[in-house]
Amino acid sequence: MVSRVAGRGLLAVALVLSSGARPRETVAASPWRERGVCPPAVSVPRRWPSDSVRSEDDVLAVINRYREQGVTCRATRARQRPVRRLDADEALREAARRHSAYMAERGAFDHTLAGCSFSTWIDAAGYKWRSVGENIALRRGTRASTAEAVVEQWLASREGHCEALMDPQWRAAGVGHARAGTRQLWTVDFGDR
Repeated sequence: MVSRVAGRGLLAVALVLSSGARPRETVAASPWRERGVCPPAVSVPRRWPSDSVRSEDDVLAVINRYREQGVTCRATRARQRPVRRLDADEALREAARRHSAYMAERGAFDHTLAGCSFSTWIDAAGYKWRSVGENIALRRGTRASTAEAVVEQWLASREGHCEALMDPQWRAAGVGHARAGTRQLWTVDFGDR
């Protein structure tokens, strides 16, 4: 089942896919070189920029801080109880990085790109899942965006981002950050394994 709440702006909706809606195709070894149409091709650096790596690590640390202490989602005023920390997962990070890079490269901002669901990036990275979710964020301007500011966007969102961050079913996450001019994009992919 795909859960989606409509919304536009600097945040995209949180999407969750569960076992009944798993895409048919899964990709084996060397997924980025030998794949079908989904996910779409994207150029990525051989070595990820150190400022992006630092931002990714910081965003996951902030998410985990909120998960440990619990939070009241600002838009809905729903109290989310403390839940376990998310483990950093390299496959989810690779999927999130490629999704962010594609959005930066194409000037796009959506969970579904070129007709491909966000889960195709996760499949191509080799992550095995029963349920996955994703939050994305976009910041414009020349000022540096802190990890705290990015996560605060999700906590204040009316579109389910806060609830996605605090969902107890998630066990792992990967954060991807990419930049194009004055646009900065973050993707966080959540997994249940």
